Amino acid sequence: MKKSVNIRRVLLMVALAILTTPAALAYDFEVDGIYYNVESTTDLSVSVTYKNTSYNSYSGSIVIPSTVTYSDTTYSVTSIGKRAFISCTSLADITLPESVTSIGEWAFTSCSSLTSVTIPENVSSIGSGSFGQCTSLTDITVSDSNASYCSIDGVLYNKEITTLVCFPGGKTSIVIPESVTSIGEFAFAYCSSLTSINLPENLISIGYYAFRDCSSLTSINLPENLTSIGESAFTSCTSLADITLPNALISIENYTFFNCTSLTSITIPKGVTSIEYYAFYRCTSLTSITIPEGVTSIGVYAFYGAEALVDVYSLNPTPPVCASSKAFSTTTYSTATLHVPAASVDEYTSTDVWLKFTSIVGDAESGIESVDADACEPTITVCGGSIEVEGADGTVSIYSTSGALVTIGEAGGSAIDVPGSGVYIVRVNTAGSTIVRKVAVK
Repeated sequence: MKKSVNIRRVLLMVALAILTTPAALAYDFEVDGIYYNVESTTDLSVSVTYKNTSYNSYSGSIVIPSTVTYSDTTYSVTSIGKRAFISCTSLADITLPESVTSIGEWAFTSCSSLTSVTIPENVSSIGSGSFGQCTSLTDITVSDSNASYCSIDGVLYNKEITTLVCFPGGKTSIVIPESVTSIGEFAFAYCSSLTSINLPENLISIGYYAFRDCSSLTSINLPENLTSIGESAFTSCTSLADITLPNALISIENYTFFNCTSLTSITIPKGVTSIEYYAFYRCTSLTSITIPEGVTSIGVYAFYGAEALVDVYSLNPTPPVCASSKAFSTTTYSTATLHVPAASVDEYTSTDVWLKFTSIVGDAESGIESVDADACEPTITVCGGSIEVEGADGTVSIYSTSGALVTIGEAGGSAIDVPGSGVYIVRVNTAGSTIVRKVAVK
């Protein structure tokens, strides 16, 4: 059987390979043991970078000057370049000059001996993962006169961009400001001391690997506005016992809860249409799982290794398509009870993969939440590049599939323009209920 290729994962592996394979020529010149690249011959500006033979170029205490002279030319040091100090495990202290305005991606990743950093007040850009895996870093100082950045319990975020860009390790609990709307890639990855975190209600997306290996994380609130959780976001959060997924979520991505060994039960929101591969792989404490009616596909190894499963509820009258018989473990097929709609028992018992369950009962309707007698489903239509919602009153929020807010409108038949063709997530907030649907605009 030909295996599918996950492009994002391939690109991630390539990126990690680049991060760990030094370039043949990484700098333009060196002065006093610090390596520089010329950024502009007009403005005479340079960035700090790494040595050409190894990323691990620096150790001890480093003081970056505001200007540097080479070949009778004086340059201003304006940035810390990408990967400049990556894997400098012996770097104990760094002093950045006020001339620095940006810190590049992965700039201080894996600087495990670095304990504190003072961010110059002119810095307006900090790249993703810039302080990732800095396991000893417990103090980031930001100038009071800096209008763009704030430091709250060790979290550095940009109020103007409203995106969390990096997090230094060592903190045990975090409260993120309400202005933050997205958590970036690798933002909290490998923060092994983090036990709890409160996410703001305005949060729309969580990037991939965002909480990977937060092994002490026991609880996290996921706000109802959250539409996107990146792959591997909670991989190996081995202390996470309970999590409530928001109704706005439409997919459980690859490896999302991989190796979450303390997770005991989870109800997947009814707006979710797919559960990707390895999503709940090796969730060894998982005893119950509810798969909503809208799920049509389940990836290979999605629940494999979750051998403590006692009850599997599948609410779709039509059995979801499983990419492989290894969607569940052999133990699960033989010991767990599969609960399905009463009218669909025969279909499940004759459908590939599902027929492997030795116990299939038709009582899944009891797991469906009740609906008010006067509740009605709004009609969502696409017309001439616009989206219309009829049969309801309230606010309509339209998102891209990556979780970015595209536009806001009102239900009631008014046309809501979208930028162009593509797939959008439509969220209708009516009195007492929230409805989320995926819509294709041609």
